[in-house]
Amino acid sequence: MNLQSLARNARLYARAEGLVAEIRLRLLVRKLVLSVLAVAVSLLGLVFINIALFNYLVSAWGPVWTPLALGLVNFALAIPVLLIAASAKPGPELAMAEDLRKAAGTALEEDFHSGQGLGAFAGESNAARLLIPTIGLIMGALRRKKPAAK
Repeated sequence: MNLQSLARNARLYARAEGLVAEIRLRLLVRKLVLSVLAVAVSLLGLVFINIALFNYLVSAWGPVWTPLALGLVNFALAIPVLLIAASAKPGPELAMAEDLRKAAGTALEEDFHSGQGLGAFAGESNAARLLIPTIGLIMGALRRKKPAAK
């Protein structure tokens, strides 16, 4: 175990974490944009349909039942749009990034376990001795912050 290998694996692990976060953020933004677009288009169409149906049905159903029926129909039409927006799935790049993160974490752990503790850095600077516990704490914190649902 040497400091260069440890630093390389730590950088790789950090890059993989960043890649996973970026992909999840892009997915979230894509879902949000598609949801907003679907809502805007649906509202525009529903306004015109509601105006036409209201004028047609007000003579048959009266001024109370017509808006009630049209409101219920509008809610029924909104449900499939929300289900489509919620069903968007990430592409294969998220699985690849998560595999990369796991491999980097495993390599980093192997570097820690293959060394002889702090004695492995005896020839190197004293700052390296502080690096091992710090990286261990950071990795432990990153492992605990896993998302609840994918």
